[in-house]
Amino acid sequence: MSCTLLERFLRYVTMETTSDPASETVPSTDTQLKLADLLTEELKEMGLEARRDGMGYVYASIPAAKGYEKAPATGRTARSFPRRSSRT
Repeated sequence: MSCTLLERFLRYVTMETTSDPASETVPSTDTQLKLADLLTEELKEMGLEARRDGMGYVYASIPAAKGYEKAPATGRTARSFPRRSSRT
């Protein structure tokens, strides 16, 4: 799937991924797993080694550039929080 960065971003932010505060599962909704699956597939399409675990965490690896094999590794995380009203 070839699309622009903006198209990708808009697809992600329009997906329903609100947490269910009453849920006892992780993640708390199936829609959160759907987003994780989408991200996993797109990372694979980009040529990265990617996988999703049973809790919805997505892992991907990018090989180090030559000469930087011993550089510190970094990680990123995406979280979903219960929707709160802006009216208080």
